[in-house]
Amino acid sequence: MGKFITGMTTGAIIGAMAGAMIIPELNYSTRKRMQRSKRMMKNMAEEAFSGVKDWMK
Repeated sequence: MGKFITGMTTGAIIGAMAGAMIIPELNYSTRKRMQRSKRMMKNMAEEAFSGVKDWMK
C-alpha cells in the first residue's frame, strides 16, 4: 500500500511541475482554470491520503 501512495504522490508532483513549465505559454483564463484545477486536485489528494492513513491505523 505504501508504494501505491508513493506512486500517486510522485505522479502528482511530476504533473504539477510539468504544468508549471507549460503555464507561462497559456493565456490568462486558461492559467486561472489550471490553477483552480490544481487546487482541487491537491485537496482531493490530501483527503485521499488522509483517508488511507486513517484506514491503515
